[in-house]
Amino acid sequence: MNKIITFPYKKIIIATSILFCLLFFYTPAEALNIDKSIKIDGATLHEYTSSCANADSLIPASFDWTKPASDTSNNTWSKKHLFLGEHDYFLSKRGIIVPDDINKKVDAVYIYFHGLGWWDHTPQSLCSEYKLCKSAKVLKDNGTNAVILVPQNVNSGSKVQQLKKSEVDCFMNEANKIIKDKLNLDISQSSLIVSGHSAGGQFVNQVTKLGYEVKASLFFDACYGDDKIPGDAWCVNTIKRANSGYVFMYGNGQELNNAMTATKYAAPEKARVIKLNIPGHKAVLTYCFPDHVTNDLCGGNGTLMQAGKESIGGVVSEIDMITLKPQPKINIPGLNFTQENLYYQADKYGNEFISVPYLGEYLAAIYKYGVAIMSIIAVVMIINAGFEIIISGGNSEKISEAKKGLLNAIMGLLLAVGSYTIMYVINPELVKFKNLRVATYTAVSLGYTLESEYIEPGDELNKKESSRLCTTPESCKPICDNKAKWSEYRLAHIPDVKESVILVDEIKKQNIKGVKVLETKTRVLPSLINPLKKAGQLAASQGLEITVMSGFRTLERQIYLACDKLSRGVMDSKLIAWPGGSKHGTGSSIDIQLTGATIIDGKLETGPSSPDNSNIQNNDEYLKFNRLLAEIMYKVGWKRLKTEVWHFEYPNSPLEDSRTTSCFEKSCK
Repeated sequence: MNKIITFPYKKIIIATSILFCLLFFYTPAEALNIDKSIKIDGATLHEYTSSCANADSLIPASFDWTKPASDTSNNTWSKKHLFLGEHDYFLSKRGIIVPDDINKKVDAVYIYFHGLGWWDHTPQSLCSEYKLCKSAKVLKDNGTNAVILVPQNVNSGSKVQQLKKSEVDCFMNEANKIIKDKLNLDISQSSLIVSGHSAGGQFVNQVTKLGYEVKASLFFDACYGDDKIPGDAWCVNTIKRANSGYVFMYGNGQELNNAMTATKYAAPEKARVIKLNIPGHKAVLTYCFPDHVTNDLCGGNGTLMQAGKESIGGVVSEIDMITLKPQPKINIPGLNFTQENLYYQADKYGNEFISVPYLGEYLAAIYKYGVAIMSIIAVVMIINAGFEIIISGGNSEKISEAKKGLLNAIMGLLLAVGSYTIMYVINPELVKFKNLRVATYTAVSLGYTLESEYIEPGDELNKKESSRLCTTPESCKPICDNKAKWSEYRLAHIPDVKESVILVDEIKKQNIKGVKVLETKTRVLPSLINPLKKAGQLAASQGLEITVMSGFRTLERQIYLACDKLSRGVMDSKLIAWPGGSKHGTGSSIDIQLTGATIIDGKLETGPSSPDNSNIQNNDEYLKFNRLLAEIMYKVGWKRLKTEVWHFEYPNSPLEDSRTTSCFEKSCK
């Protein structure tokens, strides 16, 4: 029987339709390739074009280069600033900087966010003009095997900009793919570090806000916002977040002041602030980018303003190293190190410590097993002595020797088991395996090094409460709790900051010889300039130089000092300078030393029994300068606080009982 063959019209039609759709409607995913690679300053910049959704072209064809009508400034606008509207995405042109001779295993991946959207902010210009390629090489030379990702941003740092997580994810995924597939580098164990210059600081804030775990956050002249209480500023928000890592901030202008304010109100122990002593907005990035690794104060051109509780070498925390759980090479059963008690403690003087239990736990475990081992040895010796007696065969000499061994074994057993009781009877402290207390210190600007945190006897203006803003912890608490009001408080005898001058500016303006200032923002009243000039001339004539360590203290600064003490549990009125009570607040006093003397550390502990006798004054190297310094100051009309060899006031009349114009000792009667 013949088969009837039917033609599969339906299947052919369906297959043809599918093929048609594939040919005309399917667009394969665009391959991600490196557009070009450029060698610059010991590194290679690999540029690529993003295929992420919303990635705009470098400069839209419809872009209007004319200056906005709202901008009435006279500066040349030309083809400079990119006003593309409030977009929420990166531009398509991006780059990856890889230092020469990089190891295959990458330690850290950096994201660098540039400032406002200038047309010349291409990855290549950032690599060459902003020295990012050179910085990558410096990081490599200093032991950090890192790559730097360089997105090109639209209106970077706009205060209303909200970066999307999908946008960052796409950027990171593309960069990771190129690093892995095209550059053959392993970033599986890399740490993420985010950095921003100028308005790019907003993107650093946004990345941490989106929840990315960051090892360090770097701000380069990027702390915008209210310079008094920047509650909504980028740096404050970043510092406060647990996922932002350690924060490094660099600046040389107003943003530096904002950075200092940010650490003051957020978490001083978590941030490092460095002032670049070279002018220029761009210079902050070009000089300081590698500093968080090199720890060289921006190549020797910076001043450490705030160091926190970290010893910075790269981004390794000394505290993290101290509190790291030990890993014994020999496992001791039952020994489990805990971190329950790792917390900051403060004594009554405000000194802070980290309590570390590891050594106590280790000794307790050793003691426990030591007693057990000694007991086993003693029992074995007792059995052995008994066995020797049994086999002695009545030999009196052997029996005597065995009994002696038996007695020693029993005594050893008693000592092993009873050692705890014996040590407790001798001294109960011997059996307490206490936690180690490691002192921690928050570095402060040297400009405040001499700011006494209590009022020296005689340093107070008078004992009337009306001369102080508050005089007890209870009366100060409402003030301390309302930081936003600190700058608004006024006292009749405390000059406004506008009545003072920046000393370093006056030294330059009047060409004052023999005087230098340790901290560039130190202020004094104009009435002290001429007397200080005379003292400097006299010092210079002897080949010496006077260093001004501290001067006029604003009321806001006095409030901060008092509230800082109270916040750390210090309640002894002898150790607190109540706001408005010190003569530093009137602007009539300065703290100084001669060049070559040991720098005074006002933080050194003195104890409540003798707050008028700081132990730095017992330093032999410092003592030899006391007489010479006093002689110079007395000759030109200054007086000295009897209990402080560095504290001088002008004029020398009236001469209170607590002041002197003739004593040269460290403590005058």
